[in-house]
Amino acid sequence: MSYIKAETILPKELIEAIQQYVEGKSIYIPSKEKQEWGSRTAAKVYFRERNEKIYETYKTGRSLKELAQSFSLSEKSIQRILRDQRVALKDRVDKYDPPNLEGRSTLLIANASARMKIEFY
Repeated sequence: MSYIKAETILPKELIEAIQQYVEGKSIYIPSKEKQEWGSRTAAKVYFRERNEKIYETYKTGRSLKELAQSFSLSEKSIQRILRDQRVALKDRVDKYDPPNLEGRSTLLIANASARMKIEFY
């Protein structure tokens, strides 16, 4: 975050009005439009992909300790990521019973890398 001197952008009357409430301090003026975290950088995408990779690697049998070392994170962070990924996956799973399919149930699974449909008889 960079700071801008109030004198360079605000009218003198406004500065004097603000000084009635706060003087000689830094204040933060939020943007009118709320921006979602990571919307201005690729950080959100990077962390989502990293966390998905951690989860996929965990499913291959790697231990928490190995994952922590591989991704330079604490074991506690790995546990949190795995928990969050399980919740996210559960939210992405859509269960439904299509009508007139003679009792078949279908499970639709969607994630960032694949979409699959599994039918149970």
